[in-house]
Order: sequence, then C-alpha cells, then structure tokens
Amino acid sequence: MAIDGKVLLRRKANLRSGKTRAIGTFFVTSAKLSFQPLAGKRSIDIPISKITDMSIVGKIYKKMSITAEGKHYLFYMKEAADVMSLINTLKNRILNR
Repeated sequence: MAIDGKVLLRRKANLRSGKTRAIGTFFVTSAKLSFQPLAGKRSIDIPISKITDMSIVGKIYKKMSITAEGKHYLFYMKEAADVMSLINTLKNRILNR
C-alpha cells in the first residue's frame, strides 16, 4: 500500500463500482482519493483533478457517488457529506492554481 502525500482523512468504507464490491479503508490526500480493500482486491486511486461529478445519494443511509475518468464509484461511509465537502475544497484549490 503506497499512499502518496499527507493523509488528510481516513475512514472505513464500503465500495461498489460495477461488479466490484469491497470493504476497506478510504483515504483522502491533497492530490487523490484512495480505497484500500481489506482482502484480495487491487487498491483504487482517483486523482482529485479527474473527478467529473460528485453527489450524495440515499435518503436514510447517505452514500458518496463519484464519477472520474468514465468510471462510477459509490462509497458507503459515515459522514459522507463532510467527506465530500473536503474533496470539493481540495478540488477547488487544484483548479484555482
């Protein structure tokens, strides 16, 4: 597991992406999002600059939906809205450089 840069946030999360279902840890650094599954699957890295769409979905259990580089990811985690707010702040910093 190689997380580049300082880890700003770390959360337990579940991932759904296409046929992939995994339990693991979600990381936010200043440049990317990373999901490290607990067992057997490859880690997923999403550069913040490549995110094209983000939203919170679900009425009772809030989930963070992310689209980047033509792929769609759905993350189940606590305080998903706060995590999305952090990612939006980082994305705005990258875009305004």
